[in-house]
Amino acid sequence: MPRMEVLSAVEREEFDSPPTFTFAQQQHYFDPSLDVIRTLKRQRTPTHQVYFLVSYGYFLATHRFYPSALFRESDIQYVTRIIGLDVQQLQLWSYVKPTQTRHRHLIRTLCQFRRCDHVARQYLTAEVQRLVKQHWAPRHLFVRLVEQLSAKRIEIPGSGYLSRLIATTMTQYRLMLARRLRAQLTPAMREGLAALLNPSVEPMGSARYRLGQLKRLSQSTKPTKVQIRLKDLEEMQTLYQLLTPVLPVLNLPQAGIIEYATITLKLDLFDLVRRTEPDRLLHLFTFAIHHYFRLHDNLVDVFLSVLPSLLSSVQREHMEHCYEKREAQSRSLTTLLTILETDVLTAFKTIKRIAESSTLSDRDKIQRIQTVFAARQTPQQQLVETMTPLKASVEEMRHQDAYYTVLERRSLRLQARLMPILKHLPWQGTDQALLAAIRYVKTPKGDWGREAPKRFLTATERKAVSPPAQAFRVSLYKALLFIHVQQGIKAGTLYLNQSYKYRALEDYLLSREQWQQHRQEYLKQAGLQAFTNPHTVLHTLETHLQRQYVTTNEHILAQQNAHVSQKADASFVVRTPAQPMVNTEALSTFFPGRQYIALTEILATVDRLTHFLSEFKHGHYQPRESRPPTRAFLAGVLGLGCGIGVRKLARISWHVQEGQVEHTVHWYFTPTTVRAANDRILQMVEQLPLPDIYRRSEDVLQTSSDGQKFEVPAESLNANFSYKYFGKGQGVSVYSFIDERHLLFYSTVLSAAERESAYVLDGLLYQDGLPSTIHSTNTHGYSELVFGAMHLLGFAYAPRIKNFQRQRLYAFKELRRHARYAAFALKPHGTINTDLICEHWDDILRFVATLKLRITTPSALFRRLNSYSAQHLLYRALKAFGQILKSMFLLRYFDEVELRQQITQQLNKVEQSHRFARALSVGTPREFLSVEKDEQEIEEGCKRLIKNAVTCWNYVYLSKRLMQTADPTHQHLFLEAIRHGSPISWQHVNLLGEYDFSDARLEDSVGIFPATWLTENQSWLREALER
Repeated sequence: MPRMEVLSAVEREEFDSPPTFTFAQQQHYFDPSLDVIRTLKRQRTPTHQVYFLVSYGYFLATHRFYPSALFRESDIQYVTRIIGLDVQQLQLWSYVKPTQTRHRHLIRTLCQFRRCDHVARQYLTAEVQRLVKQHWAPRHLFVRLVEQLSAKRIEIPGSGYLSRLIATTMTQYRLMLARRLRAQLTPAMREGLAALLNPSVEPMGSARYRLGQLKRLSQSTKPTKVQIRLKDLEEMQTLYQLLTPVLPVLNLPQAGIIEYATITLKLDLFDLVRRTEPDRLLHLFTFAIHHYFRLHDNLVDVFLSVLPSLLSSVQREHMEHCYEKREAQSRSLTTLLTILETDVLTAFKTIKRIAESSTLSDRDKIQRIQTVFAARQTPQQQLVETMTPLKASVEEMRHQDAYYTVLERRSLRLQARLMPILKHLPWQGTDQALLAAIRYVKTPKGDWGREAPKRFLTATERKAVSPPAQAFRVSLYKALLFIHVQQGIKAGTLYLNQSYKYRALEDYLLSREQWQQHRQEYLKQAGLQAFTNPHTVLHTLETHLQRQYVTTNEHILAQQNAHVSQKADASFVVRTPAQPMVNTEALSTFFPGRQYIALTEILATVDRLTHFLSEFKHGHYQPRESRPPTRAFLAGVLGLGCGIGVRKLARISWHVQEGQVEHTVHWYFTPTTVRAANDRILQMVEQLPLPDIYRRSEDVLQTSSDGQKFEVPAESLNANFSYKYFGKGQGVSVYSFIDERHLLFYSTVLSAAERESAYVLDGLLYQDGLPSTIHSTNTHGYSELVFGAMHLLGFAYAPRIKNFQRQRLYAFKELRRHARYAAFALKPHGTINTDLICEHWDDILRFVATLKLRITTPSALFRRLNSYSAQHLLYRALKAFGQILKSMFLLRYFDEVELRQQITQQLNKVEQSHRFARALSVGTPREFLSVEKDEQEIEEGCKRLIKNAVTCWNYVYLSKRLMQTADPTHQHLFLEAIRHGSPISWQHVNLLGEYDFSDARLEDSVGIFPATWLTENQSWLREALER
C-alpha cells in the first residue's frame, strides 16, 4: 500500500466532516423547494424527515454525503425547528443504512446528480493518469478531481478513495518511468550516470562524491569559480548529449524533471545509493538534465551581472576623460577668443579703416594691408596651433573615439571573464548576424582579421573597429560583441533551448498549434469569451474613454474640482489632501499591556487554530521517517523568518535539537510549502467577521503591492548593486502584496535592479482566496502592458504614478469630433493604434490565456516581453491596448480626490507591513541570510508567515475582547478604534527573546582566566604580540 500523504490528517478530517454553516447559510441550504417538500411528506417518521433535509442541505453545499453520526447538532436543531417538530421526537437508531441509501438516491435525483459508479470511477482513473503525467502536486490533484466531479454533477466520494487513487496512480507512474528508463539506457549512458556517484580525492585526502560537488551551484562571479562551473558544464554537456535520445521516449515534462531532480538534491548520497537500481537511475537521470539547464541559467546570469558593472567603470573613465578634455577645450577656446579679440579683430578694424580711406590710393591701401598681415604672422601661427587640437578633440567627441579607446583598453578584463562563457554556451536565436559573429569567435584561429563578421555592429562601431589604413582592433571588436550579446539576450534574439530562464518567448506561451486547435476551450477556461471580438471590445472602451474625457474636462471648466489648479504655462497642479483624523482611542491600548506575548506562543496558538504546520509536507513522495515534532517546525520558521539562522537559533534555545531542526528545514521547507502554510492562516482569518470592518464594500476588495530592499552580504546572482540602497553592497527587493484587511497574501524576492511591474500579476493570479478587484502599486509597479493585461484578466488597476500630470494621454480618433473638444483643458497627446491591436488580437488573447491558466508565471512572460520593446509586435499591440486603460484611469485619478486618497491609504498598509518586517529581523536587520533565489523565497515566506500569524492572533484576540464587552457604548468605541487602527501591531509581542539572570547563568562557562592571571602574564602577552 503506498505511503504517500495526499492530505494531512487535519485536511482529511475537514474534508470528511459536514460543513459548518452560519445562520445565513442554514437559511440558504435548508430552505426546501416544492419538490423537496413533497419528498419530505412521503417520509414516514420525523427522524427520517429531519435527517433527509439535513443530508439534502449538506449535499447541496458540498455534493457529498456524510454519515448521520457526524451531522452537526446545530443543523439538526435548525431543521427540526423549521419543519415544526420537537428534537425529542428524533430517534437516531431508526435511521438505518437502507433508509440512508434510499434517501441518497432521492437527493441525487432532486439535485440532478449521478452516483460515483463504475463509469465515473473509470473517468476519474483516466483523469488522474492524465494529470499525474503533467506532474501535478498530490493536493492540487485532489482539489482538481473534486472540482471536475462537481462540474460533471457526479457525487463526490470520501477522501480515502480519492487519496488512494492518486497515491496508487503516482506510484505506478513513477515505477513505469523507472522501468522504461532502465530499458532505454545503453551501457554508456549507465556508465555516465554511475560516474556521478564516483568519489574523488580532495587535496587534503578526503573523498568527495561527484554528485555532492555538483549539488551546490556557486553564485560567485569570480573567474576562478566560473572556470570550475565551465568544466562542470563540459562534463554535463557530454552526459546530456549522451542521454538526449531517451528524453522523447520518457516524455517527461519540465515539471517532472524538476520534481525528481529536487528530491535528488535533497537526498543523502548513501540514501540514494541504497535505492533500487531503476529508482536510482531515474533520480540521477533527471538530476543530470536539470543541472545542465541550471548551469546554463547560472552562467548567463553571470554574463549579465558582470558586463554592466564593467561597462559602468568604462563609462566612468570615459566621463573623466571627457571632463579633462572639456577643461582642455575650455582653455583652448579661451586662448582662441583672446587671439581673435586682441589680434584678428584689431586687424580687421585696421584693414576696414584702410579700405574705407578716401586719401589713400589703391596701391597704398594694398601696401598698408600687407604690412598689417606681415606684422601679425605670430598671432596667425598661434591661431592655427590652438585650432588644430581643438578641432581634433571635437571630432573625437563626435565619433566617440575616446569611449571606444577606453572600452578597448578595458576589453582584456572583459575577455578574461566573459569570453569562456560565450564560447561554452550553445546559443540559438533569430539574429543571424550576431550568431555568425559568435560562431567566428568559437572557431580556433591564429590571427584575427578584417574578415570577422561585422554585420551585427552599427555603422559607427564598424568604422571604429576597422579604421581605414589601420590595424583591425580585435579587443574593441570583442568588447562590442559582448555588449551586443547582452542586448540580444535581453531582446530575445539570442536564447538557449536548454534553459529555464532564457528560452525564446514562444516556448513560454501556449503553443500556436494547440491554441488554434483548442482556441474556444482555452478561452472558456480562461474566462475570455467576452473578449473574443476586438472590435466590440474597442467600441465599448471608446465609449467609456470619451465619456471620461468629457466628465473630467467639464469638472475642470466648471471649476468643480477644488483640488486642481492651472498654472500660467497651462500645466496643472493636483493636490491630494490627507484624510481627516478621527479622534479615537489607539488600538494598541486594547492589546495586552505589561504582558508581552512570546512569538513561540503566538505561532503555537495560531497553529492550533489553523493547523498551518500541516502544510509543511515532506519533500519526498514516500517519506521513510516519522514527522518531526511541532517545536522543530516552529524553530525553523523563527530561525529563518527573524534572520537569526536555523543553526544559531537551535543552539541558543531549549528543548530543540540542532540536527532535528536542520533536517526539518531541509526536507519540509520549500517555497511551495511555506506559501501553503501562509494560505492556511489566511483562510481561517477570512472566515472571521472582524476583518471585513476594513473593507469599503462587500463587492470590492482592494489590494496593493510594493517592494522593500534588503542587502545580501554574500555573493548572489539574484542580487544587484545599488549605491542608493546598499552603498557598495548588493541586495534584493522583497515584493509584498496586501489587501484591505491587512492580510499579506503573496510575496516574492527579485533582484533590486528589476522593475516590479513584471511581478504585479504573479501575486494577483496566485491568490486562491477572495480575489482582488482593484490593485494599486507605486510607479515602479506600473507599465502600459500591465494596464492592458490587468483589464483582460478582470482586475481594475489603480497605481500611484509619480508626476502623473506629465503622463501622455491617448484617445480614439473620434474624440476630436466632439462638440466641445476645442475647449478641453486636458487633451490627448496621441491616438490609439486600433489597427495594430486588431491585427494582433489573437496573440494578445493567447498571451493572456497563458497567464490565466498558469502555464507560465506572469513575471517570466513579462520579463521576456519587456525586453522585446524595440521590435516585438505583441509588445507593441498590448502596449497600445494598455494606453486606453491608462488614459481612462489617469482622467479618473485627475478628477476624483477620493480615488487618490483611497490608493494612498491602501499603499500605506504595505508600508506598515514593511516596518513590521524590519522589526522582525532581529538577527540580521536589513539583510538576507541566503544567496540562492529559492532559499531567499523560503526565508521571506517564513517572515511573512510570522507577520500573518501575529495579525491572525490579533484578530482573534480583538474578537474575544469585543465579545466580552457588554456595554454598547464601549462596544462602539472599541469598534471605532479597530476601524481606524491596524491589526498589524506588534508592540505587545516579544520579538527579542528572553534573558536568564539566574545565578547559574551568570557563572563563567568557558573558563576565562581571572584578572590576576592577566596582570601576572602581561609581559608574556607583549612578547607574543611582538613575535
